[in-house]
This record gives sequence, structure tokens and C-alpha cells, in this order.
Amino acid sequence: MDSLRRQYTELIIESALNAGTFAEVYHGRLIDIKEQPHNVAVKVLKKKWIENEDLINRLEDEANLLNQLKHPNIIYSLGFMEVGGRPAIIMELIDGIDLQKLLKVSPIPPKIAFLIAAKIATALDSAYNHKLLGHDQALSVVHRDIKPSNVMLTQDQQIKVLDFGASRSDFSGRKGQTTVFQFGSPKYMSNERKKGDRGSHSSDIYSLGIMLIEMLSGKLLENIPPNSQKEHNIFIQQLISNLHFGLPDAKWELAAKQVISRMCSFWKMHRIRADQCIGRLQKFSAHASGEDISSFWNRVVVPLSEKKHKKSKSGPLTGRTIVIQAPRFHDELPMHIPPTPEQKEEREQRHPIAAPPIVESPPPTNLKESFRLSSRSRMILYALVSASLSFSFLNAATFLGLAIANKKNPLFPFSSSEATTKKEQKEEPEEEQEKLYKVRLSMERDVFSSAKIRSRAGEIFLHTKRTRTTDSNKIPAGEYLFEIKYQGDSKVYYVEYEIDANVEIFCGNSDGKNNDCTDHNNNVLINKKSATSD
Repeated sequence: MDSLRRQYTELIIESALNAGTFAEVYHGRLIDIKEQPHNVAVKVLKKKWIENEDLINRLEDEANLLNQLKHPNIIYSLGFMEVGGRPAIIMELIDGIDLQKLLKVSPIPPKIAFLIAAKIATALDSAYNHKLLGHDQALSVVHRDIKPSNVMLTQDQQIKVLDFGASRSDFSGRKGQTTVFQFGSPKYMSNERKKGDRGSHSSDIYSLGIMLIEMLSGKLLENIPPNSQKEHNIFIQQLISNLHFGLPDAKWELAAKQVISRMCSFWKMHRIRADQCIGRLQKFSAHASGEDISSFWNRVVVPLSEKKHKKSKSGPLTGRTIVIQAPRFHDELPMHIPPTPEQKEEREQRHPIAAPPIVESPPPTNLKESFRLSSRSRMILYALVSASLSFSFLNAATFLGLAIANKKNPLFPFSSSEATTKKEQKEEPEEEQEKLYKVRLSMERDVFSSAKIRSRAGEIFLHTKRTRTTDSNKIPAGEYLFEIKYQGDSKVYYVEYEIDANVEIFCGNSDGKNNDCTDHNNNVLINKKSATSD
């Protein structure tokens, strides 16, 4: 809000653009201190949610986060303020159409579809790995609601990812905490998100994979991917087999199918990262057939965008003018800039400054008069002396009483050496405690001979090799290798495994049919078919 108050004087709400579950978006004009207008988008929390503290916090988090990210493929925020008694974000106005509207009216050439997906992956990668100035730790932003309606295609051929209100991150200024609302759209949600997982970078990649399938097929999916692993895999493979890639040969097409399959993998540890997607998707775009970007934009995107401008809508806040007050004196002191010598000389010529008269004080008539105090000064001096004497008497009496009882003085409980030690201990910076998660691992010996969780460097955090015995340990958050050995098989099978919550893992004949390792959400983590072997 301070940055808005420093640069702008008022906000005029022009028309309503669209509305979602929690907020309405308006087109507004922001008037700066030079009386120049600027077109902006104003995202305002709906009136029925203004008592929900967490949604207000999330809106403010989104404003702060977007202001920090500053990426060409991510919408930019100018600040957070109140509009009509409701919290709002002031953002850049994007002149274009969203991907969902485009898919409803026009097929997208493969070259353009891969390009759009690459731009979205770039935004996701930047948000996840972005570091603030002076910080070593990345923000680890997870969008959690990647879908066509949250991607805008601008008239100047830019791709923008919108709506980070559902995101989570390691941003230190973050206020929103609650999990009462499940953010996201089921059709684009990964398997673990549907089961209540808070979401990870991998779950954003899954959503992007589903969107890429929609772009290449030329239509929005009608059905939600199944929750069962077997049915889900069949569903995704059928979709991929019907896609038109427009790539040079069968080898290129196979590579594209493999990338999309990994993006839409049922298990999050099998999905590729955004930075791994970017280069592959850019190559597919460069080699795919179809209309080039300039031609497609001029033929489809620009006309659709201009058509949208003609449909001006009215909302509850349309026509409102909000005055943005300048900072008060105690909020921000103005910077003092000293005048130049020329300015100083000109000022003195216009307003000559007379020399102050010299007033000599008469010398005191005697020593007593020179030390005479005013009545107010005498009262302050008497009060200080009285307080000092009272404190000394009280401390002396207390010390004497406790000395007789062989106790220390409560007013001065430490000796000088003890006090110094306590002070030194207090001033020592506390080490940041690493976040640990409890992991329980159980194994049936008649199926497996061992199961372990280790780091890539080889450090073992959990190792079970006794029949039906449950071992547990507290393990730092991060990516690990989960290894198993079957009875009678010398090979070691392993998968990459991310620990970001408390988890229970069972290795054995879990369903009477398959010998595998599952977690407490019945997710299959590893078996002979899915794991890599050494």
C-alpha cells in the first residue's frame, strides 16, 4: 500500500472483467501523482468472504508474492489496498484472452501448443526456484491451480500465468495458513492432491501435462482422470495415442509421448521437473508443423481479444472512485535534499537573512545566584534523590534479610561472572532447527529381505531387515532413494522418493495379489515393474 500511496492519487473502477469463487476482477484506471492514467486489473475479494481472515491473508500473500517474482510469464502486482471496504490486489492489466476461451473456439497448432506449454513451464520453474535478494533459500512456490483459465495469451504474443492465490511457498512474509478450502480444479489435480496432499512442484507439472493434452487434442477434457492407478494409466495412454504432434518422424513422436506420459505419471516421484520440460518442449515446438506464432496470433488471438473488449460488463464496484491518500508524516519522512550553491545564493538575494542580535547575559551577582534552580528543576531533582534513597534502602534491607537466611539477593541474583556468562549465552545466535518428519517402515520377511531409505550420497536414514518389525526415524525434508530387495533376488530395486510430511510405509503382500511397498494413502511407491534395478 505504501508504494501505491507514494506514486498514485486515485483509482477509478471502469468495468467488470470476470469473477471466480472467491474474487471479482475489474478493469480500473490508476491516476499517478502527475495526473497520468494507467490501466490496471483490480482483483477484489467477494463481499461474502470479507469476514474470512485466511482468504484476506491469502490475497495479501498473493500481492506480495507477485510483487517479488517479477517474471515475464507471470502477472505482476503493484500492491495491496482496500477497495469499497474490501481487500484487493492492483495488478497489471493483461490485454488478451485466456487459454480456456481459446480452446472453446479454435484448435491450436502443435507448434503453438508446445510453445505455450514451454512458457508455462518456464514460469513454474522460475517461481519454484526464485530467491529473494540476500536470501540463500528458494521460495519454492507451488501454484496448485494450473488450468487453462489461469493462463492468458496477450495481444503482443506473451504468455502469462495468473492467480497465485491458491499457491503455497516458503515466503517468510506469508500469512495464509489454513487448509479449510481445497484449492484447485479436480480435472487438473494429480492423484495425491485429490487425496488431500498439500501439493508440490510435481503436482503443478501434472496439471501442465493435462493442459498440453487438451491443447494438442484441440478440446477440453470432458472426464476427470480416474483415481485408480491402473484405470488412470489406461485413460492417459488412450488420450496420448490419439494426439496429433506434427513432428518430423516416429522417433520424434515417441519422444513427445514419453515426455507427456512422465508429466502425467500417476506417482509424483516419476514425473519430470519444470526445468527438464522446458528444453524438450521448446525443441518439439521448433520442429512441429503448423502455423507460426505471428500468423496464428493475428488470425485468432487478436480478433478474439478485441471482441472481448466490446462486451463491457457492470459490477457492484463499477464507477467507484477510491482516493489513495499520501503517506502521513509519521509514516514516511520526506528526504531532505540540500540546495545547490546557486539555489542558496538566489534564495538569499530574494529573502536576505538578518544577522541575529548579540545579547549579552549579565554576570551573576554572586555564587549563590549562579547555581539557583527553577522551581520545576528543584522538584525533578528532589524526586530523583528520593527514588534513589528508597531503592538503596529497600535493596539493603532485602539483602541483609536473605543473607541471614543464606539466600541470594533476588534483585541481583547473579555474581558479575555469572551475569556475564548468562549474557554471553543469551547473545549467542540460535541455530535454525531443520524440519523433521516421522517415517515408519514395516516389512514382511517372507517377501522382502531388506528395505531402506538413503540419501544420494549413501547416508542411510532408515533400514529394516527383520520380519514384520516396524522401524521409525525422524528424517529431514528432501529427496531420497527408497531401496528394496526381494527374497531370493540379488538385485536392488529403487525409486526417487520425496519426504515432505509424516509417512508410514508397508512392504509386503498388501492386497493379497501384489508384492510391493505402499504408503498410508495406499499409494504404491515401488514394485518390480515401476522401480529401477541394479
